[in-house]
Amino acid sequence: MDIKVNNMQALNQVETKKPVQEADGSFKFALISNIEEHDLQARLSAMLEEITSQGKKLAKR
Repeated sequence: MDIKVNNMQALNQVETKKPVQEADGSFKFALISNIEEHDLQARLSAMLEEITSQGKKLAKR
C-alpha cells in the first residue's frame, strides 16, 4: 500500500496576544446599584468579590 504525502509547511507561527484591559469596575457598580433587594445585593456583592479573588489567583499562575 502506497501512502502519498504532500509538501508540508512548518507551523511555528505564534499568535501574539493583545494586552488585556483592566476593568474600571463600572460594570460591578452598575449591576449592584440597580438591585433593590438588600439581601440579594449583599450576596451578589460577595459573589463578585469571590470571582475577583479567584481571577487574581488564576492570573498569578
